[in-house]
Amino acid sequence: MKNKFLLSLLFIGIATQIYSQLSVNSVIGISDNGLANSTNFNIPVSSKLDLEFGLYYNSNDYDLEDQSLDIPIDVFTGQLGVVKTIKPLSSNLIKSAFLGGASVGVEVLNDGRSELSDGTLLKDESGLIYGIYVGIQSAVKIAPKWDLVARYNSFYHSNSITDHKFILGLGLGYNF
Repeated sequence: MKNKFLLSLLFIGIATQIYSQLSVNSVIGISDNGLANSTNFNIPVSSKLDLEFGLYYNSNDYDLEDQSLDIPIDVFTGQLGVVKTIKPLSSNLIKSAFLGGASVGVEVLNDGRSELSDGTLLKDESGLIYGIYVGIQSAVKIAPKWDLVARYNSFYHSNSITDHKFILGLGLGYNF
């Protein structure tokens, strides 16, 4: 019983330490032919490195170059990566960082239907996509716990109909 109590105290102490250093940001911006949202949770590993968990949503139309057709595409991905602070571009007021990691998600073509509105049948299907992401981010402190965040992410999914996706946007960050 005593060991369970001590283990519980240790777990609460670790969880409180992580929670007190956790930060979250959400960015809305432009993407290929549409708008996108990226929401990210960061946990510091060291003074120069954070572990990042992210969610990305993009809704746009993909232009088929050999035909004059637009295919509606919705992309939902999760990211796991690292955030590396760029010391020469960072200070107490601003923090700039490189981003990178793995990306896995779902690409939904034409709302899951295989036939476009003009009757054309799609050869590609909705499904799982996977790949990598890289980016750069700057966060400017606007209040003790709030940041204004500018972010650019580039996603490469080799098994996606569009291969490459990006988001360039602005948003807010909160530091717990």
